[in-house]
Amino acid sequence: MGEPMKVRVYYKGKPVAGATVMQDYVNDPDEVAPAKTGADGTATIKLRNQGINVLMAIYVGQATDKKVDHEEYRASLSFVLPHLPE
Repeated sequence: MGEPMKVRVYYKGKPVAGATVMQDYVNDPDEVAPAKTGADGTATIKLRNQGINVLMAIYVGQATDKKVDHEEYRASLSFVLPHLPE
């Protein structure tokens, strides 16, 4: 498909810069380089699949507990694009 799609990543209700957005997380997570969100929390990705698509957003934040180096938060978005007639 290759259609661009803009996504926004939030943490605690606010857009977050520097989050990683993995495209096609289920079907081919290593094929396309992940996108990073900008200052407004948005990233533009290309939708590659008709059918099921699964995106994964990963935000690495500062630890609130001194026993760990960082805290990592993940969220996924799955949706289905209809198959186009041939």
